[in-house]
Amino acid sequence: MSQFATEARIEGGRLELFNIPFADATEVKVFVIPKVELSKMSFLEARKLTGSIKGNLADSIRRERDER
Repeated sequence: MSQFATEARIEGGRLELFNIPFADATEVKVFVIPKVELSKMSFLEARKLTGSIKGNLADSIRRERDER
């Protein structure tokens, strides 16, 4: 399964994406994660923001690297 990440901005409650490398009418899932600078936050604040993400991100990243 292909994955694609990009940065965008929500304006007027709308999110528009351009130049996404998928064919027209492709069904996709979209995850919206507010961009924050975790390095400027305390550990507890960063943990609160990332705590609701399901699964183990480190394992997911490791798996993805192994696939490449």
